[in-house]
Amino acid sequence: MRYVKRILTIFWFTCTVHWAFGQADSTAISKAVTDCEASLSVATGEFNAGRFFSLPSILQSCLEDGFTKEQRVRAYILLCQVYLITDNPSEAEASYLNLLKADPEYIANSAVDPIDVVFLSKKFTTTPVFTPHLRAGINTSFISLIHKAATNSNGVITSYHLKPGWNFGGGLDWNISERLALSLDALISRYTINSTSKKIYRRDELDNITKLTWLVLPLYIKYQDSEGKFRPYGYAGWAFHLRLSANASLSNINKESPLNPGSIGLQFPTVGADIPLNSRQYALNQSLIFGGGMKYKWGKNYLFADLRLHLGFTNITNPEKNISFENKDLTGNGFVSNLYRVNSLNLTVGYVFPVYNPRKKGDWKAGGLLGKILYGKNEIAK
Repeated sequence: MRYVKRILTIFWFTCTVHWAFGQADSTAISKAVTDCEASLSVATGEFNAGRFFSLPSILQSCLEDGFTKEQRVRAYILLCQVYLITDNPSEAEASYLNLLKADPEYIANSAVDPIDVVFLSKKFTTTPVFTPHLRAGINTSFISLIHKAATNSNGVITSYHLKPGWNFGGGLDWNISERLALSLDALISRYTINSTSKKIYRRDELDNITKLTWLVLPLYIKYQDSEGKFRPYGYAGWAFHLRLSANASLSNINKESPLNPGSIGLQFPTVGADIPLNSRQYALNQSLIFGGGMKYKWGKNYLFADLRLHLGFTNITNPEKNISFENKDLTGNGFVSNLYRVNSLNLTVGYVFPVYNPRKKGDWKAGGLLGKILYGKNEIAK
């Protein structure tokens, strides 16, 4: 019992000391904010009195450590005005750049900001050069049939049904301007294609669920709104599909004629092992893409919902590998794939985290190989 009391005493003492230091820190922070607000008020009074040259020294200590983001913005606006009035444009630009570093999404407004600061702001942008994002969602697939293939009988009727799939991955936007971006995604996508074939040997049925897992690389041009809480966008481009795996699950239903002696009529489906389709399909496929969505501003970042249509541009089945003795041995039922293109409708949600880069307009240039392509070797040397 004695040891328990000692432990409780030590615990109480530790909590009390921790609370006391916390209160002291809170008081110090509150005092610092109050003192910096007073410094900002003094600097504003000096500015209104026309005594400009003392302002930088008044604000210096709090600019180094003490101002809140809102106070820092007000201080740099004040310094911008001072340097513009005293004909020091380089310091005015440096002050506005520091303002944007404090608040990358600050937009000067003539309704509340001095007009000379508004004009100065036109020289700058905070648009991120590159904007990464993550996304995940669902899809459904439908095919464009090129040619039917069958080894069982003529007169087979095949119908296709929508099935859900999924996708996840990320991407990167290269912001050419505030509204225009070149985007590249990398997604792992599972497409599910369900088909039912009837009148096989006049009576039987075959249910086929084909699962395709692809690495999808969409490259597209995006046009987007650059202001407001909600920012719609649209895009179009091209996608490359690299096959990772492909297999089919078959269910056979043998329908015997009830007129035959000893017939039992409809039988239960017979489900076989999954059939690998990798050897039957091309490794690389392509599609056209069209899409759009809405971004919602959440702090400095964004949430978005996106709807994308892939229109298959190439046949995925390799006709030279579709029918072979090897495939027959593997399936045991003479199954062959139709020749078709895969289309899909994809609904995804995601998260955008811009890498802000406050700068004067026209200051950033791509380097390396990309810079040489865009500007030429001589410009990069400069």
